[in-house]
Amino acid sequence: MNAAGESIVCAEDAGEAAGDSAKAIEVLVGCAGGAEGAGSHYERSRLVVVTAGQPVARILPGADVKLGENVALDGDGVTVRAVAAGVLRVEGNSVRVAQAVELAGDVDFSTGNIDCPHDVVVRGSILDLFRVRSGGTVHVGRSIEAAEVCAAGDIVAGQAIAGKEKGRCIAGGSVRAKLMTAAHIEAGGDVAAVAEIAHCRIVCGGALRAPGAAVYGGEIAARGGAVCGELGCAGGARTIIAAGIDQELRRLAGEHVPRVLAEMRQAAKVRQTVEPLLRNQRSLTAQQKEKATELLFQAGEMEERNRSVVETLRRRREESRLSQREEIRVLKTLYAGVVVRFAELEAAVPCDTGGPVSLVPRRRAGGGHIAMVVAGGREVMLETRSTKDETMRALEELLTMCGGEGAGT
Repeated sequence: MNAAGESIVCAEDAGEAAGDSAKAIEVLVGCAGGAEGAGSHYERSRLVVVTAGQPVARILPGADVKLGENVALDGDGVTVRAVAAGVLRVEGNSVRVAQAVELAGDVDFSTGNIDCPHDVVVRGSILDLFRVRSGGTVHVGRSIEAAEVCAAGDIVAGQAIAGKEKGRCIAGGSVRAKLMTAAHIEAGGDVAAVAEIAHCRIVCGGALRAPGAAVYGGEIAARGGAVCGELGCAGGARTIIAAGIDQELRRLAGEHVPRVLAEMRQAAKVRQTVEPLLRNQRSLTAQQKEKATELLFQAGEMEERNRSVVETLRRRREESRLSQREEIRVLKTLYAGVVVRFAELEAAVPCDTGGPVSLVPRRRAGGGHIAMVVAGGREVMLETRSTKDETMRALEELLTMCGGEGAGT
């Protein structure tokens, strides 16, 4: 029996791998996407992805078959069933379900797109227009090109994420590479680069960590703050960076708050109008009492319907505050023209400044300024424009209306 949790090197699909064992094992499942029948060559995956409980193979009469990891024999003594989700491997006279996919080369037309419930390891690169989805982490030995890569955990590239303005990397955890260019990157955790981040759109729930890298062009929003070697460039590529702003919370608020706030306002207005009338029921007719009671019932229904959404937003807001950091640190050079944003504050850097330098907000009632903190702790106040984040203000109003302190910024 193979060791549990062992990775695999995918060189061919399970049906091909079963060639030497055709007289022993009948494979009952096909390649993900259909290796021959898929409408797109990109969809012709050669992996056989199975789910827990799925029958995957049948042992032919008289065959001597070894059962490996994550499979079990049914009571009929013939049917082999997966006991965990993963990738089916039939090798010689053995059958198993591996919980990690390892590709010796690239993700290309020889492999097709990859969709795996567990970790994916690619020794080569993920080439243009291919898609890799993982319920775990994705580790790439070389580069991620103009591809779509989604992982519940981390995405790690040994060399570059070179998106060519088409590539997307979306991770529940962190995203790390030596350099990142012209890519769309979203991470629940940190985004880290060694040498360069150029012309990328980055949203991270953690911090931007690039202490030795030049960061220029594109737009970055890092809830946990940012540290980089250089920020901006002498050529003037438009660079926008925001710190301490939770874009995922803003997305959730934008999706739910307008409707919920309108309904909660309506419910509050009904209570404000009807409850005083019911306190003086002698002045009401039976029909008026019935109508007032019905309106209060409807108001209560609206409040109850939205209660779970409000609590989810409140909890998400509190989690965001714990990891929020309003600071951008530049260790080498901060270039003129960089646009810096904190919640409801925005400023453009007026001149090139040698590091180390930090950019932080200095708030006061009704507004504030963005300060550039240079050597010795001296602060230079930048010309700052106050902005209004209507999405977060609406969230604050909703949470205040429903009890507890407001959302703030």
